[in-house]
Amino acid sequence: MPHYFSTKYNYIQYYCILIRSDLNAYIITLAFLLLSFSSLAQSFSLSGQVVDEYLKPIDGAQVELLNPHQLQLTNFEGLFTFTVPTDTNYTLMVRSLGYAKQHVTLSPNAARPPIQIHLVPDAKILAEVQIDGAAIRTTSTSSQTVTTITRNDLDQAAGGSFVDALTPVAGINAINTGVGIAKPVIRGMSYNRIMVNDQGVKQEGQQWGSDHGLEIDQFDVQQVEIIKGPASLRYGSDAMGGVINILPAPFPEAGQLQTEVKGIYQYNNNLRGVSAAAEGNQQGWLYRVRYSHQDFDNYRVPADRFTYAGFELPIYDERLRNTAGQERNFAFTTGLKRAWGQSTVKVSRFHQRVGLFPGAVGIPSGYQLQRYDQRRSIGLPRQDNTHWKVLWNTQYGWDRSTLEIDAGYQHNQRLEESLPHTQNVGQTVDGTVAHDLRLRTYSLNARLIQEITSQWTVTYGVQGQRMQNGYGGFEFLIPAFTTWQGGGFALLEYADSPVNPRWQFNAGLRFDGGQHDILEHQQPLYDDVLQPTCKFDQRNADLIRQFADVSGAVGAQWQLSSTWQMKLNLGTSFRMPTAIELASNGVHHGTFRHELGNPDLQSERGYQLDYALTYRRGKISSTLTPFVAYYDQYIYLAPTSSFSRLPSGSQLTWEFRQADAAFWGGEWVTTYQPGSALKVQASLEYVANYNLDFQLPLPLTPPFSALGEVTYQVISQRGVLQSLELHGDVRWVADQNRVDRNERATSGYTLLGGGVSSEWAICDTFLNLMVQVDNALNTQYLHHLSRYRLLNLPEPGRNVVVTLRVPLSFSINS
Repeated sequence: MPHYFSTKYNYIQYYCILIRSDLNAYIITLAFLLLSFSSLAQSFSLSGQVVDEYLKPIDGAQVELLNPHQLQLTNFEGLFTFTVPTDTNYTLMVRSLGYAKQHVTLSPNAARPPIQIHLVPDAKILAEVQIDGAAIRTTSTSSQTVTTITRNDLDQAAGGSFVDALTPVAGINAINTGVGIAKPVIRGMSYNRIMVNDQGVKQEGQQWGSDHGLEIDQFDVQQVEIIKGPASLRYGSDAMGGVINILPAPFPEAGQLQTEVKGIYQYNNNLRGVSAAAEGNQQGWLYRVRYSHQDFDNYRVPADRFTYAGFELPIYDERLRNTAGQERNFAFTTGLKRAWGQSTVKVSRFHQRVGLFPGAVGIPSGYQLQRYDQRRSIGLPRQDNTHWKVLWNTQYGWDRSTLEIDAGYQHNQRLEESLPHTQNVGQTVDGTVAHDLRLRTYSLNARLIQEITSQWTVTYGVQGQRMQNGYGGFEFLIPAFTTWQGGGFALLEYADSPVNPRWQFNAGLRFDGGQHDILEHQQPLYDDVLQPTCKFDQRNADLIRQFADVSGAVGAQWQLSSTWQMKLNLGTSFRMPTAIELASNGVHHGTFRHELGNPDLQSERGYQLDYALTYRRGKISSTLTPFVAYYDQYIYLAPTSSFSRLPSGSQLTWEFRQADAAFWGGEWVTTYQPGSALKVQASLEYVANYNLDFQLPLPLTPPFSALGEVTYQVISQRGVLQSLELHGDVRWVADQNRVDRNERATSGYTLLGGGVSSEWAICDTFLNLMVQVDNALNTQYLHHLSRYRLLNLPEPGRNVVVTLRVPLSFSINS
């Protein structure tokens, strides 16, 4: 009897029609365009620049025009442009992480010439982001390394997934399986040590698997905050390595409706995608809806053959067979905005269906690699992933206090399909479903922030989570289990001055506990002719494990002078082993290995030190962020020298082990901007680790790399063409010879890229057109964190990405 939940959902008929019909996606897009263009009126441009106290442009500042309502994020030069009517006064509200909010009121005569808006550093340690009147506090920027990525940054780095768009940030990498499947790596850590929060709720989607991507619609992300380093104090034990916060976009002001249509095309795999969205505010009733749709072919590689298990095999037409895929995503948000704050509910569905290269399951045979004209066909083996989310976010403010509540329900279903005979399994009732993994997660987080005085702030928080996992399919990998986790924390923060503080301090303490209730699994056995033997193999026994511990952190920031700033953060963190690390036992064909859990694993204990030194003066800005960490009983998955004992094996066995380990490294980012048009940026990233018990490096560690970028503003506000920006980049990656026993080394490589970004004023509407070229020289290389590296398959070749964005805004009856 398979351990899975019922799949018979009574979906709304309209929604079923929407996601099943490709034609409807384009009809919706056309409707958005026609509706929006019909509301445009006579107008002119209001432009300006946002700078800091040293006249340095602020990239990604949020500039909000209150009447008529429009919203933009500044570009790398701090520039923005609005279309406004000529017969009224205008009020701009400008905000950016780490700076105090600024209001600017302009008369019609003052609006015509470009303006310059100066922001000063925020007086509080915790950066405060105003979301439609409700104060949502983000992670402390006083003692930790925090990077903010805007929607424009994500568009310029658009790739096959949301995670791919984060990799230009120093210290961020991705574990990928082909195109469209990727998971984040921060300073060499991934899986359950990196927490991804979507609007305050932790994303739970079987993130333990190397071939399990992040179920996030890349079009539905407006701003991202990345915390590099330990953040367990505020977020819990799974934030030991870092946090990726997906922040919600602000809603329009009352009486406003905003729409957006975005199209994307990628040459390498002939990806075609479209995303349409609308949002509004009618007398405090908030609503937002988005639908995204994309399809892609088998992707191109700069090779016509590859070597696997000593055999040289062909790659016809330089395309990897059966790597096509599709996505269909939908999200709807509604809520209320009142004087006390704001409350919203978001319902979303992410669905991805993507093929896997035939060698991902067993040894690829000749017929599986033959030329196939239907390049969008998604055959076996493949993944079919669906992720439902219901998120409730409420902010309630009174006096000098704010209460924030984030609650969520998630249902993740992962189907991994392949032919049973490739697994040495006879005909079963599961058909081609090898794994049917279903995870239900219930989450509740609450925080109370109180400003005791103008200098002291205290935050109290509690978190709770319940996960229930079930499975089906003819193969076994992870058991059925129920997990409970909970914790609470207190955080105290101090600034020596409410205005331009030179010294800031924060300290906190946290307690976490949890329990795994894991059920036994008996796997049926088959004989040589694939007939059932009525015998069973116990893969794991019943197991109940409980864990609890304390963690804490202390940090400070010093403004040494007008040009030098220093940050220091010292913390200790705790992470309990997952149910997968304790009880997995099966061949995971998507990662080409047999994964074996260890029921005797103990909890991890980490001690981390993070340092940041920043220099800003005139045209130069430079930041150095070294770190060092020591982990007691660090859990990792390591290759052994033996193959799987299972009949469906033929894969190397990897087992979960524990050892004392050390991590060290850092990032160095320097920016030079001699004028308003030219910007040059260089970044270095390095991470190393060491298994102190076996005196070897840990597996799957990113190699040392450097990234150089040049951006030049060619045209600024000239007629129809409002702006034209050229950019180029070169990424150099070193050899990775620091590998674990039985792990392969990887050679280094150099990649060139570049592109053009432009903004066009057509019919009083601003269109954003971007063209990006990746791997311009069609370089053949292996990515050390790619799962296909084990098959000696190179990464995708040259790719040209074209993105068109049409944002529109107009008034509605209130």
